[in-house]
Amino acid sequence: MDPYPVGAATRPGPENGPERPAGPVDVGSPTAPPAAAAGLDRADAVRLAAEYGWPIYVADVGRLRSNIVRMYREFSRTLRDFEIGYSFKTNYLARFIQVARELGLTAEVVSELEFDYARDLGFSGTQILVNGPVKSGIFMQRALEQGARVNIDSVDELITLDELGRAGRSPVDVGLRVSYGFHGRSRFGIDLEDPDICRAVRQVLDAGHIRVAGAHVHTPGRRSPASFQLRLRCVAAAMERVGIVRPDYLDVGGGFMGTIPTDLAQQLAEPQASYQEYAEALGETMSGLFGEDQPRLIVEPGTGLLADTMTLYAPVTSVKRSAAGSTVAIVDASLHDIKPLRGTIDPSVRVLGRDATRGGTDLRTESVQLAGNTCMEIDVLHTGLETTGERIAAGDVLEFRNVGAYTVSLRPSFIAPTPAVLESPRRDEPARVLRPRGTSVDLGRAYGLRP
Repeated sequence: MDPYPVGAATRPGPENGPERPAGPVDVGSPTAPPAAAAGLDRADAVRLAAEYGWPIYVADVGRLRSNIVRMYREFSRTLRDFEIGYSFKTNYLARFIQVARELGLTAEVVSELEFDYARDLGFSGTQILVNGPVKSGIFMQRALEQGARVNIDSVDELITLDELGRAGRSPVDVGLRVSYGFHGRSRFGIDLEDPDICRAVRQVLDAGHIRVAGAHVHTPGRRSPASFQLRLRCVAAAMERVGIVRPDYLDVGGGFMGTIPTDLAQQLAEPQASYQEYAEALGETMSGLFGEDQPRLIVEPGTGLLADTMTLYAPVTSVKRSAAGSTVAIVDASLHDIKPLRGTIDPSVRVLGRDATRGGTDLRTESVQLAGNTCMEIDVLHTGLETTGERIAAGDVLEFRNVGAYTVSLRPSFIAPTPAVLESPRRDEPARVLRPRGTSVDLGRAYGLRP
């Protein structure tokens, strides 16, 4: 089988620039989303907690593989040349990143720390795409020398690279992150709609020390296929503003939806979209803009690939019911473990089967606020979980689904240990630890305790 499937990437070679990831060879996998993972039952969760402590993350590596292959398959149907970047900041688990590299994803990083981490995990410089709002001249020069593509975020970065280009013997290839007014103006990128800024950019480019290879845009808050079409048209227009008719690549960033549980989907402002719908929308727009001579399309689907790859299990430690009728269940997990970005959407939660020996006949419907294990009033995990049946009680185990995006990356060592992350364990088999539970030694090391 051809190791460079049509649509996943062009063949490497001098005529196509640096070698790029080719995408997964297995394009014969089903296109339909996989069935929801069964998850752990209460007994398995309790057994694992006895060894690894509460709460516990369970990572589904097979789900990540399936998501990547399905996205490649759908995009290869509609796009002539595309590339998928693994968003490092979305999930730093080395196991996940290694799987992404094996399946041909680019490393999408936003700092020098992440760049070095990508190199440590086996990515070559040509397999790394550098974004982010703060990049020193020394870092940009090092990244470019190693073959990475760099999307600059400001005119100041452009001037810094121009100075590097003046010192070299050939133009420096860069991408421009552009800022547009649709869906609200972003503070990131260069506003090429402003005539003065556009003129300043053209002046730098006219000196001939920098060549614009592509453009990048990312717009928060909109996830519909139509919003990605708009992004694509805007970055294409931005290239024309600086005199580039046919760039090497266009990067439309992230914000894709993945497989979403019903209780989450019902809270979204936009209808759930599939990989197929994104692929069709982007393919249609690329064809309309460029015909057969299409530049490479780059996507950075962090949440869309990773959200449904992890689940958190945590116990209810106590329940407080007031005379006014409110119910608060205290959970041994925190906001940082489940929704560190503090959005308004409540997580997807399932109460696992109770201990059959506890009994109970008090059946009713109850709205329960789930509160976390820190001493912060903001630590609310769910504003009103509707439960029907036996009332929630201490000892119940909760399953929080779709927590694979940003949780392990943003979780601080605050009050409670960082949870262990286990690869989907099977009954009667030892769990594989992807990240150990945090300890006081880790805390001391991070905050200057000397042995």
